Amino acid sequence: MKSNIAFLFSIFLSFQIFSQTAISVSPLEPNKFETPRETYVVFVKAMNDYKKGLESKNSQLVAELDTAVRCLNLDGIPYGIRIEKGRDVAILLKEVMDRVAVIDPMLIPESNDSSQLPLTKWTLDKTEISISKVEGGERVNEFLFSRDTVSRALEFYSKTKHLPYLPESGGGAGYKDPWTETLPGWAKYKLSSLYAWQGIGLLLSILLGFILKWFTKFFSHFVNRIINRAPQGKINWKEKILDFCDKPLSYIVTIGFWYFCLDILDIEGGVYRVSMVILQVLLSFNIIRLFYDLTKALTEYIEVIAKEKKNDFMIDSQIVPLISRSSRVMVILLGTLFALQNLGVNVMSVLAGLGVGGLALALAAKDTAANLFGSIMIFLDRPFKVGENVIISGIEGEVEEIGFRCTRIRTLNDSVVSIPNSEVANSKIENLEQRRYRRTNVILGLTFDTPPEKVEAFLEGIKNILSKNEIILQDKTNVIFKGFGLSSLEILINYYAHVKEWGDDMILRQNVFLEVMNLAKELKVIFAYPTQTLHVETIPGQTPIKRDHSEPNEKLKQTAKEFGRDGKYSHPKGFGIFTHPSRENRQTDLGVGI
Repeated sequence: MKSNIAFLFSIFLSFQIFSQTAISVSPLEPNKFETPRETYVVFVKAMNDYKKGLESKNSQLVAELDTAVRCLNLDGIPYGIRIEKGRDVAILLKEVMDRVAVIDPMLIPESNDSSQLPLTKWTLDKTEISISKVEGGERVNEFLFSRDTVSRALEFYSKTKHLPYLPESGGGAGYKDPWTETLPGWAKYKLSSLYAWQGIGLLLSILLGFILKWFTKFFSHFVNRIINRAPQGKINWKEKILDFCDKPLSYIVTIGFWYFCLDILDIEGGVYRVSMVILQVLLSFNIIRLFYDLTKALTEYIEVIAKEKKNDFMIDSQIVPLISRSSRVMVILLGTLFALQNLGVNVMSVLAGLGVGGLALALAAKDTAANLFGSIMIFLDRPFKVGENVIISGIEGEVEEIGFRCTRIRTLNDSVVSIPNSEVANSKIENLEQRRYRRTNVILGLTFDTPPEKVEAFLEGIKNILSKNEIILQDKTNVIFKGFGLSSLEILINYYAHVKEWGDDMILRQNVFLEVMNLAKELKVIFAYPTQTLHVETIPGQTPIKRDHSEPNEKLKQTAKEFGRDGKYSHPKGFGIFTHPSRENRQTDLGVGI
């Protein structure tokens, strides 16, 4: 018997534990807003808890007011005042609902009849208070108190505040009439959608806003004056940033003051909506302007450190225009998206549309995109910099600017040529500034009747002219009798010199060539002209010239033999007058001047 009782007791205990576990609710379980009934129940329960919290001073119950705020569609209210405004609206709506109707939640539709159109809106009986389905945004497809209901909450309360609370209602939400109720009768005179006191307050707030703007600028100038001035020749960046931020900051402070005044004056209806749109646009514009001006200061700072070459990232001055333009574009783009979001526009749908449109635009403007990527590759590879002399696609000149679309080169004729960056990125680029030295290569021609001894003496003299010049690389110097040309004996002169500027190179060439001319004058060698000789073998009426080429074979053989080893005409190493520069052992002093 006892065992049976123990068995039954264990079953009962297990059932109790299971039932309590089954009905336990997580404190983080979300509220549902999938039907008008669910939204209504959540709102009424939260506001009743809020009222109890006020009476018992229970902060946890008072916090349920924010749960009620989640039942409202606040898309038309700016982010900055959305929570505070939502709390006021929730309290007003509860005050109205407890005076006009007590609804059984079971009478509120929860699901659609398949024979009817889909449910998108439910309206409280004999009122204009409605719960409607949200069509877009973060809370799409949820049922919330409509935007019209939210915007007209104060109007509904004004029409029903004289009515008593209905039995079995929550007894309102502890709302107390504002201080404006104590104003005299003339101040409560309503013209259009504004009371007289609101109109006066609005004009005063506008006047005080401009006074506050002036005071903000004065304070900014005062702070600017007490900042220590930088030494002459240096930039005080604190002062410069204040100069850039001065004007937009004063407007931002003024607009913030007007936001505060709109909330204090309790302005509703069309005036409120128009005023809020104007203030949102002005605030967004000045915030964008503030960051836009800050990018100017940032660009100037980067430009200064790039010129001074005192940065750890080796920022070149050529990248400053790209940083400036890209940062300003980003500020304007992100600022515009922020402004649209603040005005209630669904930015995600706009971005989705821009994504599709951007793809079509990219296909249509593929050349522009190619030039943009080309400019990025130029900045990454850095084959040249602004101010350097280059040869690109056969065009020689100084790089003036590297832009998003093209690179501009000022040619030797002082004209400007714009080359698309896509072409620059795929071209062979000759950077003349990267030369370690400049090369001179020239061929001189001597007449065919120049004796070999003089040719060798001429070579030796040129070698001596080059060897005494400190900025010519002696180990790369070459002076040689190259060969027999069509009309001259060809003398090759090739040397490299340590000169950076084109003008210095021309002066060096001039000095070398003048000395070569003087050498030719002293040796009495003659430079050959490009000439042709016409040989006439026979002239009509005259006896043909006969040349005697008969020489004994033995004599010819002996003459040829004398050019062999140890022959009297044999000079395999020249006449001893000229020694090639590469055969000489001497220390080369590489100078830097002419």
